[in-house]
Amino acid sequence: MSRNSWPGPILRRAASRRALLRTLGGVGLGVAVLPLTGRSSRADQATYFTWSGYDVPELFGSYREKYGADPETPLFGDAEEAFQKLRAGFVADVIHPCSIDTPRWRDGGVIRPIDVTKLSNWNDVFPPLKDLKGTRFDGQQWFVPFDWGQTSITYRTDLYDLEGREESWAMLWDERYAGRLAMMAAAEDAWWCGRCSACTRTTSRRWRRRWQPARWPPP
Repeated sequence: MSRNSWPGPILRRAASRRALLRTLGGVGLGVAVLPLTGRSSRADQATYFTWSGYDVPELFGSYREKYGADPETPLFGDAEEAFQKLRAGFVADVIHPCSIDTPRWRDGGVIRPIDVTKLSNWNDVFPPLKDLKGTRFDGQQWFVPFDWGQTSITYRTDLYDLEGREESWAMLWDERYAGRLAMMAAAEDAWWCGRCSACTRTTSRRWRRRWQPARWPPP
């Protein structure tokens, strides 16, 4: 989950908010809960502040069936943008940070503990994901895992020529393809990928075994 993170409900919105947490928790969603302040743009639906791609209707079937509509799903580009927006007063009920963001967001006062007894499928979550580093403090759960994956490179094998070299993070700095490469607009990924590419030979081998680029189309 390393890449791999909610001003809250007004009383009349609490039912919708609880339903959203149950729905998202039911599929194992990686979420955090914001303090009890403010209100979102629509008082009749919960607000789920998330990444692009996690705002699809397929995630909210149970919620929609009970409340007649999907939750509000404002989007952020990266975790830093979301954190600063929350600190500036943006109001949401549920937010989707990465696990590594939890300590900072907790210390920043933008999330609060989650009562996992209200999550119907909490017992089905793999134990290692329940105890991710930095997601539990003083016996309280501050983060609920939803998705898990690793940061890597995706490239078209019909367009990128390795010329007999190993796949590696150095592919992102290949001058032959200058102006034709792109990466997610997330500050934490930019420096992290750069460090992987610039690390020592011994470390690089270890990281390459763990973080292999994904080929497209798949073999």
